[in-house]
Amino acid sequence: MTTDSAPNVEDPDALPNWEFANPGPLRERLNGLALAGRKSGTFSLVVLNEMYPGDAPAPGTTFVMRGTNGAGLALIESLDCRTLPISEVTWEQVDSEGESFLSVTHWREAHEDFWSQFTHEIRAHTNDPSWKITEGTPVTYETFRVTAKLPGADAARFPVVELAISPDDIEWVSSELFDRGTVGIEELEIGALTTRRRTGSTALPLNAIGLRAGFPSDEAAAEAEAGLDSAWSPRFEVLLGDDWLDAWREHFEPTRLGRFMLLPGWWTEEELAPFASAETDLIPLVIDPGRSFGTGSHATTELSLAALENWLTPGQSVLDIGCGSGVLSVAAALLGASPVVGVDVEAAAVDNTRINAERNGVAGMIVASTDPVGAVEGTFDIVVANILAPVLIAFANEITQRVTPGGRLILAGLVDEQRASVVNAYMRLGLTLSEVSQRGNWVGLVLIRN
Repeated sequence: MTTDSAPNVEDPDALPNWEFANPGPLRERLNGLALAGRKSGTFSLVVLNEMYPGDAPAPGTTFVMRGTNGAGLALIESLDCRTLPISEVTWEQVDSEGESFLSVTHWREAHEDFWSQFTHEIRAHTNDPSWKITEGTPVTYETFRVTAKLPGADAARFPVVELAISPDDIEWVSSELFDRGTVGIEELEIGALTTRRRTGSTALPLNAIGLRAGFPSDEAAAEAEAGLDSAWSPRFEVLLGDDWLDAWREHFEPTRLGRFMLLPGWWTEEELAPFASAETDLIPLVIDPGRSFGTGSHATTELSLAALENWLTPGQSVLDIGCGSGVLSVAAALLGASPVVGVDVEAAAVDNTRINAERNGVAGMIVASTDPVGAVEGTFDIVVANILAPVLIAFANEITQRVTPGGRLILAGLVDEQRASVVNAYMRLGLTLSEVSQRGNWVGLVLIRN
């Protein structure tokens, strides 16, 4: 995909429209693949083109690619248009559709399944009650290129990858998704996945569940779909609107994590009051992650909290690397740490950390910023880093330098298969492994800087 500035078109609305499929999830997926540079070709039935004529795709014509809601997403130039029977479709043409098809046969099965929904209308149009798709059925194959995104193209569009997996694989698959850049994962019922599975040939795992992983761009989501194990049936989708981002709140319940009771930040004072009663020794931890990752209920957060409880003494300093929604920074302050510094590469995460610190009455004890780890001044009695294993390894030197000699480093965000490589990266820098804990396949480490 090119990212050239838009051609000199004063009014894009005056251009003919380019619309993939019917309005709905499939159109958004195809739009996203085109915007990501994965899609440069598309097929349609000739008979459907006759029934629903649109703008003629003359080579060299510039169109406006439209979303389901009618928004103009990009300028798109038609390169070529040809007609051929299904039997002559090649793998190169199939691959240009960018939809992760496994073969020409798989492409044909998927398209016949999609086009079959129009059988009744086609039979009526052709006056042929026995019409069906055959080897000789003609299709139109068009190639194109996206020349520029239009202003506002990314507004209210959220690229995700959806998967169907075994419940036993959730930790491993989640780790793989984070390695590939997801910004958050939602667990779904299989029936709640956006569109039907068309990108894998394997049967659903026993008691399969769905995962939906959000990504910062079409490019990142499409790349993740292409690189994930096909046994998980990864499928790149684009969700419109943002109501779905808050749907998980309906299912969030108070959760006990050691001495802490994790409570929803959107509850009223009356709803929170029973948990703040002097009759309980639990520490209320009120968190609203907003739209950043980190409700606090993930196994890696539990491992990190447990280590903080075990090793933090009031008055010690704490650095929280990858502070997210601020769960660990706020917990450290509630345990008596001072000062507490949180850093994250995402500005939204820093904002959420500050907001949640205020919710818990510790705003004056926490400093949060987007400063790189290497730019943080001083050393800390305890450094906690609940981030992905590749990042822990890549920044091992910078992270180690932030630990006071004799201080402790708490690491989470890794799975058992990554433990050895992470431990080796820090032991080479003079740290000693003090403690290993595990929740499912997720691992927490405590190391001491000698």
